[in-house]
Amino acid sequence: MKWITVWNQLKDQCLTAIIQACGKVEVTKPDVTVLGKYLTLSTGSNDDGDIMVNLNNPIFKDMYTKLEDIGQLVVQISSDNTIHFSGFKIPSIKGRPLKALTFFIQRETFIPYLFDSKSLPSESKTETGPVLIINLAEDEHREWSRYRMTYVAECLARLCELKYQKAKYMTIKEIESQENFSGDMPKEDEAIQAYYKKERPDPNPKKRFINYLKLFPNILRPNNGYQLIYVVINLNDKQILDDAFAILKLSAISQDVLNTVNLFTVADAISESNFEQISTQINTQIKDQCRSTDKEEYSPETLATLVNFCLRYQMISTATPSLGRLNASKNKDAVFVQYNHARLFKLITKFNSSCDPKDVPKIDYSLLVQQAEWEMIIQCLLKAGSFFDDFQKRSFSSIHQMIGLLDNITNKISVFYNSVRIITELNEKTLPLAVARVELVKELLNLLKKFIYSMHAEAVENI
Repeated sequence: MKWITVWNQLKDQCLTAIIQACGKVEVTKPDVTVLGKYLTLSTGSNDDGDIMVNLNNPIFKDMYTKLEDIGQLVVQISSDNTIHFSGFKIPSIKGRPLKALTFFIQRETFIPYLFDSKSLPSESKTETGPVLIINLAEDEHREWSRYRMTYVAECLARLCELKYQKAKYMTIKEIESQENFSGDMPKEDEAIQAYYKKERPDPNPKKRFINYLKLFPNILRPNNGYQLIYVVINLNDKQILDDAFAILKLSAISQDVLNTVNLFTVADAISESNFEQISTQINTQIKDQCRSTDKEEYSPETLATLVNFCLRYQMISTATPSLGRLNASKNKDAVFVQYNHARLFKLITKFNSSCDPKDVPKIDYSLLVQQAEWEMIIQCLLKAGSFFDDFQKRSFSSIHQMIGLLDNITNKISVFYNSVRIITELNEKTLPLAVARVELVKELLNLLKKFIYSMHAEAVENI
């Protein structure tokens, strides 16, 4: 199910209704693109509303005296849509009204629509040509810097795979080993020779500079057809690559082709311990945590999966242009993500073993109207969908925000799991609600799987 599709529909309907309302109350209609930047999902609580439009920017000043009228009209107009609002409010702080509008979604109609796969377009990826992700980590880089570049590059590749039709990940060694890779320098005209000899007589390190001059003409051949190329490069090497690109721009490679290249700079990662030592430390930490809670010891396979996930979690969690330092305290957060995934998996398995499929009633999504359930939908499913759909529009350095979002979602899922009795004593009276809640849990489980998959890791099903 493509949750982002519903969020985009909801957003478009809200924007359209606001513009129509402005026309009816005779105020200047705001630009729909600009207005859309100020429209966000709210906290999902009863008091705050579900969708907020922040109008504090002076470009919306014509609307300030008509906010009440605009809000009422938006609610009326939205009643003709599949997704509509039950009311609105002008938020305030200490009794002082803000220059904003918040709208309340009609849950009884919205939730069934949201879950009904027949009413939603099938999952589809953005139609585009092949996307190439290149990891320029080399043996000369520090050990942890190589690991960090690799984890970030593999995560970026998975995110591209989820968004586009085709995404290919390659290391610099894999490219150089291809049969059609030419080891010759690109043909240099007089301008290139002058630049190389006078302006950059001895690039440092020269080996890497020459390697880039060999590498990119082969990658950027027109018949490769890559519409987007992401290059994960060590921050210390960016100037070297910039110098190489300056020369390549003077060669036969067109500017349009070079514009398909996006640099993803990754700073060094440091630790006083090497990879083997850190892996052993994480392994011991997880075992100690397991003993302290009287849980059964994990299998070697589960431990290996958790250690790998902890390392990736740490390396991706820091903004890529910033120095990465390994922090043992983050391992607990990483394991908590996997623990919640395993807990949801176990709950679904328990439900399936407790019910005869013949006795399971048709799913009634309209039963999912409690605040805890609503927050799972608004804060987890819709907001996370926005991240996976929009990450491409963000700054390249913001890939670390995925970890912050994952932490937030995991904590909310844990609170939901502990506060809501998802499976009670199953009988004719309680089964319909249990069935609906289990379907919600399945969506939350798939969401966690998607995050873990994006980090190029495996999900644990038994902890």
